[in-house]
Amino acid sequence: MDLGPFSDFTYQNTAAWQDFLLLNNLSHENYNLAFSRLGIEIAAYPLLDIGATKEGISDWLETHYLMHKSLAANAGLGEIPDLSDVEVHSEDEFYTWLQQHAQQHQSLDYALNL
Repeated sequence: MDLGPFSDFTYQNTAAWQDFLLLNNLSHENYNLAFSRLGIEIAAYPLLDIGATKEGISDWLETHYLMHKSLAANAGLGEIPDLSDVEVHSEDEFYTWLQQHAQQHQSLDYALNL
């Protein structure tokens, strides 16, 4: 599932962010299903609601990053950038995070032939 079109939106575009969260969640469900078919169970956590508080966002980022670490390790992709280390209220860091995240999904899609 190509996150590219959903990883290129303007900072603080709430509607686009909601679209991104939905597609990201669906992508993770696909990854878990693909691994399940290989006999590998990946921990799944809710990804649709990032929360509104700084603590909620931080928790979401950490959980999401740990999910990506597990996916990458099981796909044989090695180390990934720390997707939890971002200040989402910084426009520059937010855009960098979006691109790093999209690259991780592209690598997973390729590795899993999705």
